[in-house]
Amino acid sequence: GQAGGYKLMVEDRGDLGPEGLEEQAQALIAAMRKDPRLGSPFTVYRADIPQLYVDVDRTRCKQMGVALADVFDTLNVNLGGLYVNQFNRFGRVWQVNVQADAPFRMTPDTVRELQVRNDRGAMVRLGSVARVEDSAGPVVVQRYNMYAAAPITGNLTPGTSTGDGMAAIDALSRTALNPKRTGTEWTELFY
Repeated sequence: GQAGGYKLMVEDRGDLGPEGLEEQAQALIAAMRKDPRLGSPFTVYRADIPQLYVDVDRTRCKQMGVALADVFDTLNVNLGGLYVNQFNRFGRVWQVNVQADAPFRMTPDTVRELQVRNDRGAMVRLGSVARVEDSAGPVVVQRYNMYAAAPITGNLTPGTSTGDGMAAIDALSRTALNPKRTGTEWTELFY
């Protein structure tokens, strides 16, 4: 029979790391795109999404009278946002959420300037109790069979049977991927 959408997981079975997993997934996608039966495969996995790395110095927090929970709350509110309450206006219910404006949470320097209150009521710069630097990595690491995995999704072209599509992708997987460090598994409908 014919099935439209397929999903294949490329698994990191040999400690490739995020960048290596993305390279392997992209190598398989490049090979798959040469076969017109396999449509336009893609992956949402990216190993280099810009991020901020924050290393909280717990000893320094204790010396300065800053509670760890307050450091994490400050980061959460300013970088991730926090629901405060709601109010009624114009016949609708509105949510109040707080978050630092984009220019004040985009770089390590601006995050270091955020303030947290210590146990004496004084405001302490976050940079005084934490190291903040630019970083990169995947936003989400999916796991499949306990391995870090990158999903490849696509649609078989009309007239391509499920069996033919799966066989073609399996054959490409054996030649495009490093067999000692990666593996593939079918998931969702093709499982």
